[in-house]
Amino acid sequence: MELTQDWRGLQRTFFPVRKESADSNAPIHVVEDSGVLLAVHSDSEDLSSWKGMTVEELRAQFPQRALVSASQSNLDRWLVESLAEAHLPAQISAIRQSWTTASPDAAGSLSGRLHFLIDALERSWWSRVLPSSYGLLLRLEGEQGSTEDFLLVYRKGRLEQFGAPDLSFLGADRRASLADVGRYIGERAGVPVQSVLMSMDDWRRWSDQAHPWKEIAWAIQSKRVGLVPFRWQWVGLVATRGFIGL
Repeated sequence: MELTQDWRGLQRTFFPVRKESADSNAPIHVVEDSGVLLAVHSDSEDLSSWKGMTVEELRAQFPQRALVSASQSNLDRWLVESLAEAHLPAQISAIRQSWTTASPDAAGSLSGRLHFLIDALERSWWSRVLPSSYGLLLRLEGEQGSTEDFLLVYRKGRLEQFGAPDLSFLGADRRASLADVGRYIGERAGVPVQSVLMSMDDWRRWSDQAHPWKEIAWAIQSKRVGLVPFRWQWVGLVATRGFIGL
C-alpha cells in the first residue's frame, strides 16, 4: 500500500490552527521562495489566505508581530537531514535546531510541545510494550457523518509513514467498517493495525491539552471513543497513563 510522509496532513491533524487566541501578537511562521509566500502559519489564527502574496506585504500588514521565515530550499534540506534521526520527536527537534541556527530570532517561537499521542507513542514506556511494527488508524467523525482518516505506520519502532490511507479499492460499505479497513490496511502494509474512532471535536479539544488521558480513558469506557478491534492492551496503556500518570 502506497503511503508517504504527509507533513501537511500531520500538521492539519495533530497541530490544528486554533480558532481563537488571546495572543494577537503571536509569531507568524512562513515558508517562502524568492520572497513569495508558500505557507503561512500562526497559532492565533488561520493565515493561509496569504499564500501567493509577498513577505513584505505580510510584514506591512502585521508590523508588530515577529515574522519567522525559512526558504523552501532550506526547509526541504532540513527535512531530509532530520530523517537521520530515528523518531519523530528527534526529527522535529533537528528541524527546529536547523531553523534557529539559520535564523536566531526563531529560537523563542519554535519551542512548542509535542502532541500528547506522539509523546506517548515515542517518548514513554509505551514503546517498550507495543509491537516493534504496527499501524494506528485514527478515524475522526465530523458533522453530517463526514469522516477523516489518518494512519501512522511504525516499523522497528520508528515512525516510517503517515498520512491518509488510500481506500479507493474498497467499496463504500467496507470503507464504512473500521474492522474491514483495518484488515485491508494491515494486509497491504504488513503490520497489525489498531483503529480508533472518535469525534473531530473531541480530538481537537484533546489535541490542545498536554495530558488528556484520563478523559480519554473515561471516553473509552463510555464508548464515546471506539477501539477496533477492542484490545485490552491499548485500554491498559491509556488507563495507566491517565490515572497513574506513567
